[in-house]
Amino acid sequence: MTIKTVSIRLKDEMVAEIDKLLPLIGAESRSQFIINAIKFCLNNDQCWKETEDFIGEKRLP
Repeated sequence: MTIKTVSIRLKDEMVAEIDKLLPLIGAESRSQFIINAIKFCLNNDQCWKETEDFIGEKRLP
């Protein structure tokens, strides 16, 4: 399996998961779902901290 194959598989799995969640949060599109998720994270201290921690782990020394 190549990196491209893995990438496509992950993308397809993410899209399928988002499609399942769309009706639960009342989003009409994937874009709206992603925007709502970003807004939620910006207004949620725990989500924001986890995002900062993740970014910090990925920074080069």
